[in-house]
Amino acid sequence: MIPMNFVFFKRIFTRFYFLWIGICFFIVYRETFQAPFIWDDVVMIQENTFLFQATIKDIFTHSAFGEPFSAAKFYRPIQILSYWIDSNVVGFSVLTFRLSSFLYGLLVGWCVFSLLKK
Repeated sequence: MIPMNFVFFKRIFTRFYFLWIGICFFIVYRETFQAPFIWDDVVMIQENTFLFQATIKDIFTHSAFGEPFSAAKFYRPIQILSYWIDSNVVGFSVLTFRLSSFLYGLLVGWCVFSLLKK
C-alpha cells in the first residue's frame, strides 16, 4: 500500500511541475543575474555592431557579425535573433540578456520534461 503522503506529494509535483522546474532553474541560475558580460558575450553582444544595424531578414541571410553568408562564416540565426530582440525591443542591458536566457532555458526545460513525461 502506498502511503498517503507519497500520493499527496506526487499530485502536487505533477500539477505544478512547471513551477518546480522554474524554482530549480532559478536556484542554479540566480548568481548570473548580477554578473557582467564575459568571454564571448563581449564579442557577440557588446562589440557586435551588427545587432544594432540588422533587420530580421539580415539576421537570417548574414553571419553572426554581418558578413555575407557562406559555409565558412559563423552562422547562428536563432541566437542572433534572440540578441537582436533583447537589444532592439527590450533594451540593451546585461540583466535583459540574462533574464531572456533564463526564460529560454526555462522553456527548454519545460519542453524536455513534457516530452519525457509522456
